[in-house]
Amino acid sequence: MQILRKVFFYCFLIIYLTVCPFLVLYAFGYIFNPKNLKIIQTGLLSLATIPPHATIYIGKSRYKDKTPAVISGLIPGKYSIKLLHKEYQPWSKEVSIAAGKTLLFENSILIPWHWKTREISARSFKEMIPLPETSYVLLAMSHKLKDYYVYDRKEERLWPLMAEDGSWGNAKVLERFTIRGAPGLLFCLEGEGKKRYAWIELKERMPKLKDMSSLFLEEPLYVDAPPNDMRFLFSFEKGYLTRMDAIAEAVFPKYLEGLRGFGISSKHLYILTNDNTLQRLNYDKTNGEEIAIDEALSKNPLFATRNFLKIKAFEKNIFVFRSQRGEFFISYLSYVFADKGILGVEFDKGSKKLLFWKKDKIGVLDFSGVGQESGLLEKKPQMRWIYANAEDISACFWALRGSYLIFQDKAGVYLLEAQGDGEVLCTLITQAKKDASIWYAEDAGMLYYLEPRAGRLMSLEIIPKSHLSLLLLPQRVTQDTESKE
Repeated sequence: MQILRKVFFYCFLIIYLTVCPFLVLYAFGYIFNPKNLKIIQTGLLSLATIPPHATIYIGKSRYKDKTPAVISGLIPGKYSIKLLHKEYQPWSKEVSIAAGKTLLFENSILIPWHWKTREISARSFKEMIPLPETSYVLLAMSHKLKDYYVYDRKEERLWPLMAEDGSWGNAKVLERFTIRGAPGLLFCLEGEGKKRYAWIELKERMPKLKDMSSLFLEEPLYVDAPPNDMRFLFSFEKGYLTRMDAIAEAVFPKYLEGLRGFGISSKHLYILTNDNTLQRLNYDKTNGEEIAIDEALSKNPLFATRNFLKIKAFEKNIFVFRSQRGEFFISYLSYVFADKGILGVEFDKGSKKLLFWKKDKIGVLDFSGVGQESGLLEKKPQMRWIYANAEDISACFWALRGSYLIFQDKAGVYLLEAQGDGEVLCTLITQAKKDASIWYAEDAGMLYYLEPRAGRLMSLEIIPKSHLSLLLLPQRVTQDTESKE
């Protein structure tokens, strides 16, 4: 009996000494590979879908759990992943698993066989003008002010911009200047043989129009104002900045001179002088501070063209300079990126990704992790041309916290997956009126567009309402497209 006990003891001891190290290694992401008789570090794959509960296939094998799921113990290499869900198209992708890393596909949107659409208005519109960081969109039936309509997506109401008998109604719209976060916009109009400027606040049944013609001493190249505060406007003309007080109806010409660019944030005014000095100061010109920009930027041939540059400050030390000709520069400490032909820019604060697009392709600069040390070197922004098969991109938006893009190319509207590496999944959503613009409202998960034939205002549900409250945080996207139409 004593001998038998010893036999059992030593058997269990051998099993323990043999199995326990493998269990510990497995817990830390290591497994024994019988093919090469080596211990290797594994990787993880995290999958979550909209809607959830999709069946997961890895190669030809069905995984035990449905989405959301974290799959561990994957040997580094390439895998074919497929997700299946009733009433939705199959999602499939080739992925690469790296040792000791987790590959994330958070909230992958499953494409329905039929998108949920709704007709909002049967009127025939020619153009749609979204007002950035508001719930309003402007719709134009012609170039006359009386043919403009306002749609409030939150209230789901549509109304004429002007009263039919208004004296300004027959004026022709020459230019529009949108102000970020403002519930209105500045119009440059032609009527009664002269050019006039009017600020119109978008109020149902009671549009508030203010004649600001007397404040514009010269034709402005660019107009901007502090977000959500329309009292003070700044306009750029011929190398100098003019400040206007809309309430006091006062104008301060040549408020700042010797400039080749300016921009406005929620708290500061940014100016670029003719000698390429970047400064940050208060709206009243106090507390001026010089911001160092890399010498490589000032010496760049495109930067030296002396064209007017619109300045946008994203996060700390991230500056975007863009001319109306499409010359485009990004400055982050010692990192400089320059290109031309850029049509628009959008920054997602949550993912810290900067989106920009040209006529034929879309680029993304990833600032997540910048400033962190990697070995002896500071981590730099990661640049990637994420899509290069377009022909005529007219609008582009971040969707689902930087995981997706929605863009219009000619008449087609597409949903592009921007997460993960390797191939990108690009899906045609619908057809929209060409050159009329589209609008994606992130907090509603809704796409707005004009139907291509009749120009009717339509909406299309990208993300079901039942998932929005769990997926989306407060608005974190700042878009920068040409505000001078």
